Amino acid sequence: MKKVLSFLLTVLLAGGVSFFVSVVMLDRATPMEENGLTLTAEADDPAMSDVAARVTPSVVGVSSVNRAQSFSAPTSTQSMGSGVIVSKDGYILTNHHVIGEKTDIYVTLSDGRTVRGRKIWSDAALDIAIIKIEEAGLTPAVLGNSSTLAAGEPVLAIGNPLSLQFQRTVTAGIISATGRILYMSDNNTLMEDLIQTDASINPGNSGGPLVNMLGEVVGINTVKAQDAEGMGFAIAINLCRPIVERAAREGSYEMPYLGLYAHDKETARYMQEEAPETGLYVSEVAGGSPARVAGLTKGDIILAANGQPLTRMAQLREVLLYCRVGDTIHLDINRDGTLFTATATLKAEP
Repeated sequence: MKKVLSFLLTVLLAGGVSFFVSVVMLDRATPMEENGLTLTAEADDPAMSDVAARVTPSVVGVSSVNRAQSFSAPTSTQSMGSGVIVSKDGYILTNHHVIGEKTDIYVTLSDGRTVRGRKIWSDAALDIAIIKIEEAGLTPAVLGNSSTLAAGEPVLAIGNPLSLQFQRTVTAGIISATGRILYMSDNNTLMEDLIQTDASINPGNSGGPLVNMLGEVVGINTVKAQDAEGMGFAIAINLCRPIVERAAREGSYEMPYLGLYAHDKETARYMQEEAPETGLYVSEVAGGSPARVAGLTKGDIILAANGQPLTRMAQLREVLLYCRVGDTIHLDINRDGTLFTATATLKAEP
């Protein structure tokens, strides 16, 4: 499993975090061939059932198996989650924690067939993964714009809770909040810019889509609060979009590396540190990194990246995810009141 996003994000947490959410444990389940029970949302609004009918053919079950040889006998660990088809030629978006470092991946389609899949790319800190199946004529989901979501907006969560027996279960709820930050204890990272929803998300829903009433995927379900009811979280689809688009177009994705740690006003609360009202405070710059070569130092405040003003870490992350290895990125810097622009040439993640 990769460590924290080394190119920018994950902040070093000081002690004293009072609230954290862990990724729900997925059921262990072997791949299943039968087409299990399909449930739909109960609602008076017929548009909700129309949306569910439109999106469910794009939702798949993802089973993963890790085989290893111990001193005594071969062993295997299995997990099950969900995914969503994002291209006609078989690219599927899911969570990293659904497939992890598993050696065998199986995908169960809406017609009941189970086929082999292969991992194209995944990242533990982002909890995003792309897998590929060699099937044609698939029904891809439409990706929406998560930046336009508002609290109170109705959404559906679709996935495979508990096991493939309940595949493509649809639950209804609303957007409870956007821009949430959660501390993930299993890999010591912060997940940022999450969508909070009260649509039911249970073990096995991980990797399934969160859908608006236009039938567009606006998030990928990832975690739930273990000690609370009606608190589920999804990764904003705008974070996933550059990865999905390039992987589907080119068959691969390579993470660009900037090499700094920084925090905004919100993430500073988790570090118990001061932060500027606007911009990103640079707390560490890795030796030999593109950021260090460009002259950035601790205490710099990044005001903009490639002309886009920055108030949240997630904004810089999105800019970087659209970049390629070898691209240059222009950072507007405030250093003790002196304004200047630093240019960094991104390289492959070490």
